[in-house]
Amino acid sequence: MPAGGQVVGGAAAIAQQGNVMNIAQQTQQAIINWQAFNIAAGERVNFLQPNANAAILNRILGNNPSQIFGAISANGRVFLVNPAGVLFAPGAQVSVGSLVASSLNISNADFMAGRYAFVNGGKAGSVINQGKLIAENKGLVALLGPEVENSGVIVAKRGTAALAAGDAATLDFNGDGKVTVVPGGDALQAVVNNKGLVEADGGVVFMCCRAILMEISLAVILRSSISAMKQARVPCISVAWNLKIV
Repeated sequence: MPAGGQVVGGAAAIAQQGNVMNIAQQTQQAIINWQAFNIAAGERVNFLQPNANAAILNRILGNNPSQIFGAISANGRVFLVNPAGVLFAPGAQVSVGSLVASSLNISNADFMAGRYAFVNGGKAGSVINQGKLIAENKGLVALLGPEVENSGVIVAKRGTAALAAGDAATLDFNGDGKVTVVPGGDALQAVVNNKGLVEADGGVVFMCCRAILMEISLAVILRSSISAMKQARVPCISVAWNLKIV
């Protein structure tokens, strides 16, 4: 379970009973510093937020990547920022209003002001999804880091699914939830590797990097809004593609 939580911005209460942790957010924005943020199989973390637009930043201060094998639920926006990296393992179940998992950093001041500007503060780790990440209607699922990989399932119905590799990224929740990604100095090494399902039926699938590697079955193409299901858009500034149909 997440360990060493300390509220450093806004107000929130942390309570744990057995394998369940409830985090009750009491202000529109809140920040919690954690020494570690891991969820084992069979464990669950519930974020109870004031509304769908409420945002909570979970910043991990330890040196190890976060490993999520269990479940996360939330009715608002959950940010998980760990410079060492983030892994959603097989069997992980995330159901939230919106999710941002990032190894790029964001300042407390920017977060509390609603400015979601992320930068690489050093040697940022990989962000990997092998589980199932679901955003509620018109929500966002964003994976941010120098290297981003999806071999699981990402669903953001009528919302935005963003796999953005680079040293800087800015997220805009205004209007249609547009996501803007700014490549950094090491962007030529930035890679998005998608082997799974990315679905934003009626929304936007956004992949931004210098190289996109895909191994996807025809069934995945037909199910995914990568195939422009219901006019979903797939903006991309990639300059190198390696596409394999299996």
